[in-house]
Amino acid sequence: AMDDKLEEQPQAKKAKTDQLEVENDQDEEEVPPEIKKIDAVQDKITKLEEEENEAIINLQYEYHLKSRPLWEKRQKEIAEAEDFWLRSMSGHDGIGKLITPEDFDALTSLMSLDLQFTDPHIFRIILNFEENKYFTNASLWKEFDISGDPDRITSCDIQWKDTKEALALKAKLARELLKHEEDGDGRGGLVGATPSFFSEAASSDE
Repeated sequence: AMDDKLEEQPQAKKAKTDQLEVENDQDEEEVPPEIKKIDAVQDKITKLEEEENEAIINLQYEYHLKSRPLWEKRQKEIAEAEDFWLRSMSGHDGIGKLITPEDFDALTSLMSLDLQFTDPHIFRIILNFEENKYFTNASLWKEFDISGDPDRITSCDIQWKDTKEALALKAKLARELLKHEEDGDGRGGLVGATPSFFSEAASSDE
């Protein structure tokens, strides 16, 4: 389901095989022959796993392109259902736990959610909003690049409005809660506080 993409990264990843490691301070030529044979076989296994995962990534991309017209058709049907994405995410086992009261009101302006691929290794989750009291962005996006190890995650800048609602929601971002804890300003920090769902939209590796 589309909402699963908000909390899960793609199933197919580059192989991260637990390789057999030998702690040995000896020079390479002194490594026992049987260990060299094991390493040689392990290298071949790792190569096959990398090829397998690359094939899975490409297959997922191929079927995403094939199903795109159906996604677009479904979006039109969803547009007729009031607060579909808010209700869907609120009822999701993982995502629902992240939605605070401040989030809930902001998410009532969520019109649609989309998944777009740049290539088989890069995809972007896009949330499209109506005019609201929280930010001026028409869309918020988060991009995942799984071409390297580790994955690279980037997100758009949220352009917050100068309203009491926006300030209340912004204060619940994980980075704001952490900053207050580090500053020791008595506002509680992450202790006992639930980071906003929008912390996910605002988080990035950059």
